Amino acid sequence: MLLDLFDARIEKVRESIYLKFILRALLVFAQMTGSQEVAVGCRAIAVATGLHHATVARHLRRLVAIDGSPVRLVARGRGLDADRYVVELSAADKDVAMRRGLAKGKIHAVRPVFRALGPVAALVYEAIERRGRAQVSVIVQATGMSRSAVYASVREMAELGMLRADQHGWKLEYATDLVQLADQLGVLEDVERQINLYRHQRRLWATYLASIPGNDGYMDPLAEHELLDAEKELFDAAEALSGELFDSVMSAERFKPELEEYWMPPPESAYWGRTAAA
Repeated sequence: MLLDLFDARIEKVRESIYLKFILRALLVFAQMTGSQEVAVGCRAIAVATGLHHATVARHLRRLVAIDGSPVRLVARGRGLDADRYVVELSAADKDVAMRRGLAKGKIHAVRPVFRALGPVAALVYEAIERRGRAQVSVIVQATGMSRSAVYASVREMAELGMLRADQHGWKLEYATDLVQLADQLGVLEDVERQINLYRHQRRLWATYLASIPGNDGYMDPLAEHELLDAEKELFDAAEALSGELFDSVMSAERFKPELEEYWMPPPESAYWGRTAAA
């Protein structure tokens, strides 16, 4: 499996856990679109992984740059269009996968509950899920995590009813609904806040682009006070949304990612409140 090959390759890379989940998110997007080429921005990946979009941007560049990376940047984003990536095995890795008989399997980015439990728990759960059941020693080898971290993680998930142990090791407790558990832990509200914030920022970015002559959808320049209001609204958005109380908790039916609602972060040099002449 692609994940087996790449996880082993980056095991000693600092902060490799971020790279693992960004790769998983890209693979999920590829599965959703049915194509190895995906156009996806850092904020879409942030929603899928629970990471901050700035963290995603930094580690996504590193992921592409690693020797033997299965992720290749094929086109830079422009305007509202996101960067385009191809996710595929090299010819050499395909040969290795065939020789080892690596199986295909379902891939998850970060399921909402693991925003609360953390990335170690997510990898431990994935390792058990892919094997059916596993001893702690097997999980340690599969994840590259320390024995103490793995043991603490399985104990916590067992207390939440996600795992149970028998004489053969740890196995998943399928009767536990992970979405309901995420709801109980307050995660779905955090996801909804994050999505609403990014939608809000996307609207502001579209308005800014439309103010630049030559761009698609160009409109007459905004008045100075409108630009200043837009700037203030942008930089206050995170604080305002983080303290907002939502009328209802997002249900499993409502939690349906919409790819078109997410967007690439603007270039670092972009100053959203300026006109082209400024």
